Amino acid sequence: MGASWRTERDALTYGDGTGDPLWVVVGPSGSGKTTLVEALVRSGPGLVRAVTCTTRPPRQGERDGLDYCFRSEEAFSAMMAAGELVEHTRYGGYRYGLPWASLGDGREAVIVVVDPPGVANLRGGLGRPMVVLGLAGPGEAELRRRLTGRGDAEADIRTRLALARDEAEAIRACADVLLPSLAPEALRVAVERVMQERRAHR
Repeated sequence: MGASWRTERDALTYGDGTGDPLWVVVGPSGSGKTTLVEALVRSGPGLVRAVTCTTRPPRQGERDGLDYCFRSEEAFSAMMAAGELVEHTRYGGYRYGLPWASLGDGREAVIVVVDPPGVANLRGGLGRPMVVLGLAGPGEAELRRRLTGRGDAEADIRTRLALARDEAEAIRACADVLLPSLAPEALRVAVERVMQERRAHR
């Protein structure tokens, strides 16, 4: 969702601290974040995805409140002013933001996808345990192959690879658990194992 995030609310306290942690997925483009979350929500009992607000219009088949919460520019600005968003950014001409309310009260298992700056905002403003799951990207060799295949100039490829290295370092720095590059089903199984282990030792 891009950078330029900022926290809009002070710390919150969720229940007595004995509920499920907030599960946070962070990873570079192409790491399978969305596919992973969708698979976990389908297979994990009670696991729900935090729904992001956006000012962009719905695409065909998208449902308000399930895929995104679709809001007008005015309504989105009002949410920002009221401190209702954990973080927000503008991407592709539209605004995107994560509402505090979408994170639940700690009594249900919630999973959310954010960028590394979003992880810092959550750590600073969430009065509830969270576990950050860091996903590996496609790897430098694979990324170069993809960029070369689409005809990017060598200078642009070097720039993109440098950005990918910086992004990978930021993910390693903020993740509680680092997961290797895996096929979608293997990644889902690995994450569910991590969740079971973390819950067992809570």
